[in-house]
Amino acid sequence: MNKKGLLAFSKFSSVGVLNTIMDLVVYMVLTSFGMYYLVAQCLSYGTGVANSYMLNRKWTFQRKEPSTAKEVIKFLAVNLVTFICSSLILWLCHEYASFNLFVSKGAASIGSLGISFLLTNRYVFTKTMEGREHYER
Repeated sequence: MNKKGLLAFSKFSSVGVLNTIMDLVVYMVLTSFGMYYLVAQCLSYGTGVANSYMLNRKWTFQRKEPSTAKEVIKFLAVNLVTFICSSLILWLCHEYASFNLFVSKGAASIGSLGISFLLTNRYVFTKTMEGREHYER
């Protein structure tokens, strides 16, 4: 990865930290009130996704043109894949490894970072319509 790619990954990771904090706070509040942990996962993850789209679009990948429905749909599809991976890790850590919910949630967040960046960079916020220019070049 070149300097530009490393900077983009650093920004993406910084946004991810903020998203994760938002996600964890919402998740812990909802589960502390007795909400089933997988339902809380859906709601808390959604708060992070909304923040992620806005900050990554403007700051990380510096898109100045207006959002398109196609871009939003791609972003949501990437986040659905990431959500499924994250939820699977959460479930496995909690149900099979017997980690507490906080540790399980942290493992799920860390475990899904790489795939999220790769798919977002290559599939959502591409510089050309063909998706040929990416930050690793």
